[in-house]
Amino acid sequence: MSEPATSASVSPLRLSEEKPTRVRWHILALLMALCFLSHFNRVSMSVAGNDRIMEQYSISPTKMGAVYSAFLLIYSIAMIPGGFFIDRCGARIALITMGFGTALFGALTGGIGFVCHAASQALAGLIVVRSLMGLFTTPLHPGSARAVGNWFPFSERGRANGLVTGAAIIGVATSYKGFGALINHRGLHVGFDLGLRPLCDRAPRSTPGDQSPRAAAYRR
Repeated sequence: MSEPATSASVSPLRLSEEKPTRVRWHILALLMALCFLSHFNRVSMSVAGNDRIMEQYSISPTKMGAVYSAFLLIYSIAMIPGGFFIDRCGARIALITMGFGTALFGALTGGIGFVCHAASQALAGLIVVRSLMGLFTTPLHPGSARAVGNWFPFSERGRANGLVTGAAIIGVATSYKGFGALINHRGLHVGFDLGLRPLCDRAPRSTPGDQSPRAAAYRR
């Protein structure tokens, strides 16, 4: 008697030959929402820095640039280890970890004002928190590309990846006005909390109703 297909036994050739299901469009919508929110909140740091943080803590633009660079530096350094993590644990686990991790450190970004009152403390806290946020953001695009490869046939992958990337760009474009309005109406701390919390809800979960090899590969 043959055993049910598992994630370890599903080959890329079999995935490419299997008839795609409608679940792939739900996965695509989740990936687009995740990339939109991630890039929205990634850029929100510069919005908050220019509008509030530098003036509130008397931090110079040069020192504030170290906060922005900390995210990108760790993000770039961790890209290869992040790829190994995706290969080892699968796209689903990587994206769930990314969603909850960035939501946590995004909320901590806004919470620094509650515990750090001196400029030097706030600067050090922001560098540490944003560095860790950069670390957890690493699996976003490689994991999304892996999920698209798992769920979409070859002829549709370019379109799906383009939509995911487009959602990320829209997140960047709307962050300046959107997050600026959010902190003006609700305050800096609440703004970061509200801006990052949806990432927890948008992290792709498993799809227990779909028992296809394609779904098994994604649930790794």
